[in-house]
Amino acid sequence: MKTNYFKCLITTLLCLILLNVATGNAKTIYYVTATGTGNGSSWTNASNNIQTMIDKAISGDEVWVAKGTYYPTTESIARDARSRTFAVKSGVNMYGGFLGSESLVSQRVLADLDKNGRVDSCELVNPTILSGNTDGVADVWTKTMNADGITWKWTVKGNEGNCYNVVIANSKIDGFSIIGGNANGSTNLNGGGINSNSTVANCTVSNCSASTYGGGIYAVASSAYSRLVTNCIVSNCSAGTSGSGGGIYSSYSVTYCNVNNCSAGSGSGIYSSNSVTYCNVNNCSAGSNGGGICFSSTSFDLTILVSKCNVSNCSAGSKGGGIYSDFSYVNSCTVNNCFALNGGGIYSNFPSSSVINCTVSNCLASLNYGGIYSYSSVINCNVSNCSGGGITAKSAINCAASNNKSTSTIGSGIIGTQAGCISPIITDAYIQPTSFIGVATTDAQKLELANANWRLKEGSPCINAGTSTNVSSGKDFDGNTRVQLGTIDIGAYEYSIPKISLPAVENFNNWTDFEISEVLYRFAKLNTANDIKWTITNQKVVFSWQTNFTSTYSEPFFTYQIDATKTSKVFLRYDMYFEAYAGSVTPLGTEKLNVEFSTDLVAWSSIATYSNANGTIANKNYLHDISSLAAGKNFFIRFNANGANSNRIEKWEIDNVVIVADGLSAVKTVQENKYNYSINNGKLIISNLEIGAGIHLFDINGRLLNTIYAESQIARFTLPVRGVYLIKVSSVSGVENKKIVW
Repeated sequence: MKTNYFKCLITTLLCLILLNVATGNAKTIYYVTATGTGNGSSWTNASNNIQTMIDKAISGDEVWVAKGTYYPTTESIARDARSRTFAVKSGVNMYGGFLGSESLVSQRVLADLDKNGRVDSCELVNPTILSGNTDGVADVWTKTMNADGITWKWTVKGNEGNCYNVVIANSKIDGFSIIGGNANGSTNLNGGGINSNSTVANCTVSNCSASTYGGGIYAVASSAYSRLVTNCIVSNCSAGTSGSGGGIYSSYSVTYCNVNNCSAGSGSGIYSSNSVTYCNVNNCSAGSNGGGICFSSTSFDLTILVSKCNVSNCSAGSKGGGIYSDFSYVNSCTVNNCFALNGGGIYSNFPSSSVINCTVSNCLASLNYGGIYSYSSVINCNVSNCSGGGITAKSAINCAASNNKSTSTIGSGIIGTQAGCISPIITDAYIQPTSFIGVATTDAQKLELANANWRLKEGSPCINAGTSTNVSSGKDFDGNTRVQLGTIDIGAYEYSIPKISLPAVENFNNWTDFEISEVLYRFAKLNTANDIKWTITNQKVVFSWQTNFTSTYSEPFFTYQIDATKTSKVFLRYDMYFEAYAGSVTPLGTEKLNVEFSTDLVAWSSIATYSNANGTIANKNYLHDISSLAAGKNFFIRFNANGANSNRIEKWEIDNVVIVADGLSAVKTVQENKYNYSINNGKLIISNLEIGAGIHLFDINGRLLNTIYAESQIARFTLPVRGVYLIKVSSVSGVENKKIVW
């Protein structure tokens, strides 16, 4: 009995000890609201003093602050009111942006507050504002042009009594709006908004300044690689004319931040010695280097990059209107409408650093290097419409440079050793390029700039024209996988094939199907040196002897990317006809039509092969179950006419291509005409029409000759002369195209 008693006593004591240990290690959350009067133990018993809760907390605890405006009260320097700050002690993380009822940080409400079409994690509906404007005097910010006439700076009145640092953070700060800091004291010279040696996330910082570094955010620590400045918006901030980082000064990685309207001596948007990725910098100005972003380090590290950033409307008094870089690669960035004395777009100033897969447009250098200057190499970049030259580098490799003005000459504007460079017509290469050279100066040009789209258009000569040598594939500017079609593209954007869902049907009943088809590429020059030779004839796609190849050839046409990820069955149907050459030719060549499958447009699997070996092949509908290849995948189908001497054939014909998930109840391959057509003494009669249907008469070249609207079920056209005509009938039930011959 005693033994059992002691066992129970020991067990009870151990449980109590473990319970105390567990309780001691549990995280405590302290709650703050603007109207709170409690001890901070819950939202209903919240405190109204942030600093009291921070001081009360121990390492591992958190402070949650609801919406409202809060002012610092604790002086870091005795009897100096401007030294008041929110001092976040080590190990105590602080979160804002709450309504005041949440039980999880993830329950904070977000919305597209800036109306840019996306919801960022810093766009908190219930803002928690930390203000350094403790004297209540309004701050007046004014843009002032510098003497160079190129750059500008902020001048501020009314902030003389503002706090030096609104927040001094030794732990994570997340979800706050910080305003009104002015770090111009004898020792408080950095980080007017936030001075941090820990992670800063989901914050907005505005109207803050610093004499030296980091007008908005100063984020520096000896062990910076585990910390981030991430998902922040910084605007209307400044560092001194000899300082750096008007918006952000960081030794941490800076990622997914937007910086606008900031000024400094250098790096007016972001000044960093660590990676800067997925950031947008707009309308920032530096008196010296790096109007948008300035990267500067004392050592070269291949893992540290300026990557996937967009810099626009920025200026620098010396080098790098958009981006200035020492000891770092600049990779997959877009820079537009930026200007400087040298290197209007990008200035890379280290022998081992390269500028890779960037898109630079409408930049200007008043002295040299309008688009890109690199002490090393520029690889896979497209540079267009820049003034002061396109690319100046030790070597330009597989770049596309067009419409760049050097002195009085307009062309590629490349200076340095070149290899594999092209100078495409920009309207052929890009979706919506600008039409002017240099930075926008008129309202019309500014509007054009705002609507420009420098992504690659279908058929762009920049597709698959890059090099992978010394280039990491990774992601493009949009976050899409690089190397989608076999070879990396030139520029910041990798061309992505559109996806289409099942069923996919192309019956070639429109004479412009290769131009407007939603199933086929408008341009299929992807992995072959030859242009497409297929044409639309008599409502079929035809490869004929008229192409007159006398050597080995391979001429494919492709589908778009077919999405069959949600189906377990996939069937391919088509009509195929081969007409052999009736005469005799020497030498005899083998002509084939391969029907093929691919998931990447690089490796192809055979579905079927047809040959001229047995002469003419009668027109027939073919059905293939390709489920084992295609079900559950995204894929492509191509029809590839290939051979050694096409004088051995009259033509291949393909019609009614159908890709479906049900081989039995698939879309009908034979498309019957809905309307009836007849010709009598030069009069075209169309019957069975719907009232109001639009009837358009074209010549064989697609020139519109006449348009009428059906007032009854019958319409009549008088044909001008004998020949071939094209009819397009549009009604509420659809569109029908018909070729007729008189």
